[in-house]
Amino acid sequence: MSRSGSHDPYDGDAPRGDEQEFHLGDYLHAFFKFKWVILGAAALGGLYGGYQNATSIAIFQASAKVLVSDPVQTAQPQGPTATMDFIQKKIQVLKSIPVAEEVYRRFCLKEPEKEAVDPKSQARGRRLKEIIDPVLEGQIKDPAYLRNVLGIRDRLSATPVGSTQVIQLSAAGPSPTEVADLVNTYAKVFETKSLELKNYEARKANVLLTANLEAAQEELIKAEEKLKKYKKDHDVPALEERIAYLTRKKTFEFEEDLAKLETEAKTMKVTGGFSAQDSARDRALSSQAAVRAAQARLADLRKRFTEEHPDVVAAEQALGRAQAAASHSSGGGASVEQSRAYKLLQLKRDELLKKKEVYGQELSRLLDNQSQHAILTREMSAAESIYRMLLTKQKEATIKEAMEVSDARLIEPAFVPSVPILPDKRKNLTTALSVGLMLGIGLALLLQQMDQSLRSKDEIAKAVNLPVLGVVLASEDLADRGSLSKVVALDNKSPTTEAIRSLRTAIKYGYTKDPDKTLLVTSASPSEGKTTIATNLAISLAQIGERVLLVDVDLRKPRLHKVFAVDNGLGVTNGILRPLSEVVQTTEIPNLWLIPSGPLIPNASELLFSDEFKKFVATVRQSFDRVIFDTPPVNAVTDAAVLGSAVDGILFVVSAGRNTRGTLKVAMEALQSARDRLRGVVVNGLERRALSYQHYYYYRYYGERQAKGQ
Repeated sequence: MSRSGSHDPYDGDAPRGDEQEFHLGDYLHAFFKFKWVILGAAALGGLYGGYQNATSIAIFQASAKVLVSDPVQTAQPQGPTATMDFIQKKIQVLKSIPVAEEVYRRFCLKEPEKEAVDPKSQARGRRLKEIIDPVLEGQIKDPAYLRNVLGIRDRLSATPVGSTQVIQLSAAGPSPTEVADLVNTYAKVFETKSLELKNYEARKANVLLTANLEAAQEELIKAEEKLKKYKKDHDVPALEERIAYLTRKKTFEFEEDLAKLETEAKTMKVTGGFSAQDSARDRALSSQAAVRAAQARLADLRKRFTEEHPDVVAAEQALGRAQAAASHSSGGGASVEQSRAYKLLQLKRDELLKKKEVYGQELSRLLDNQSQHAILTREMSAAESIYRMLLTKQKEATIKEAMEVSDARLIEPAFVPSVPILPDKRKNLTTALSVGLMLGIGLALLLQQMDQSLRSKDEIAKAVNLPVLGVVLASEDLADRGSLSKVVALDNKSPTTEAIRSLRTAIKYGYTKDPDKTLLVTSASPSEGKTTIATNLAISLAQIGERVLLVDVDLRKPRLHKVFAVDNGLGVTNGILRPLSEVVQTTEIPNLWLIPSGPLIPNASELLFSDEFKKFVATVRQSFDRVIFDTPPVNAVTDAAVLGSAVDGILFVVSAGRNTRGTLKVAMEALQSARDRLRGVVVNGLERRALSYQHYYYYRYYGERQAKGQ
């Protein structure tokens, strides 16, 4: 027989190359295949979660809220940043060791609460170094005691509530009553310590203010005594009147008298009058003295008053007139006759000028006294202002020290919790189930990756290097009707029947010019469906009119007599020497005959090697149109390899997912002597997901149409 070449009716859409496509269906198949692994892992996770819930100690949490008030923030709002800084400072005080130690004494050692010290009983004259900070006093030197105190502190958590001035205190533990008492004790101790700290700050400020107040009082007394003595020594009450008198006398009256003398001298019509030099000198001296007096008065007034004061404005105007008079006095004078009247007038003028100079010196001295008095007055006013300010602050500190109001107040006490926060049974169980499920899925995917079995027809065809002649899908079409071994006869509309018919077409017309009259059907391993394929193929050939003989040569585990419900007392093992008519049995299928295996014998391989069996094969070949031999698996025994050289063709059945490349390689090596008779591979039990879209649609289309009678 000559081959016309390999033909794979499903190879048109098969992927080429060594790549193995992996689809979502592969994952779903892995999940379904290892579903018990996944469910088992999830169940173990759930059991572990339940065990944890049952054995875990219930933890309860109690919370309280404390309101803290910042006096600076209350008096003048400074924004959320300042508020949060103040809250953090309060939290640091709350978490300090002195507070935790007091809580430990009250809560664990059950010491009674100490009575608060009345700040009013504190001596006002106590120095700052004698005031002990009640919050920071004392150091813990016992390590074991310190560990207990720190343990109490670590059990408490303090967090600000939003951007408010509220701090939430929380503690957790196995006893709901204990955690509520602990939080409330912490809140009360914090309130007390905050009051002590506030009073301490007030006492410290009071001491500092008192000390500064005493110094300010001494400075004020000194300034007052100095001013008083100066007033007494310099007759300050009459100073202003004397300065005014001298200023008026020196500036105005002397000038008027001099002017009168000048006028009188002119009216006397004395030749020459006052000499020009004397007149110019006298006028210059008089004008300059008037300017100096006006300047001195203006300087004094400016020290005491502002520029807009009426006295300052009048002094400025007087200075202007004096300066104008001085400028006119530089002019020339007229000459008068030297006479007795002239001399008399000159004597009067000289006397006025001397008095004017004396008054000017006295006025200058009095103005200096007035300036010194103003300086002493300002010093006393400054000392008095400082004293009054310190006195006000000291009174405020005294009032604050006397107030028994803490800047921390418990606004919401902790109540005994009724529901534990741990364990969260629902969360634990959900987490355990999720982890178990994820581990199960991961294990399933790992097992799937470790699974080296071939699942697609392309992988199988490549492993055996044979064309795929037929593909039979994994189907449950006849699960409620009986055995799949005769599905072609029982269900003419199933996809499996259509697959067998396609295989029949490939055998009859596909790969040789002359059809193989004798066909051997085998597989690599047991339970791959070779008997089912052989039986249904025989039935399908018989349905098209061929006279078909089905021979059971699986001499170790025969099945065909059970499939067709015939007697296995006479068959291949004990009837090959008898006439063919005595061994062949009819079946309920027209044109299909059967020779069962016969009784089991110990030397089955020797029988297949015998000349009698070769003659038997030649006889049945001549008597029937088609003879199909059902043989044992190749990797189990050598029967199929022995019989392969005596038949025309061999069909190799491979169940998808049951073989690896290694098992198929071993099977091909066993059939190496009959390699030229291997016609192709029949893939059995292929999952629908392993088909291409066209093939899947083909099977679905024909199955549905036939089921509807179309």
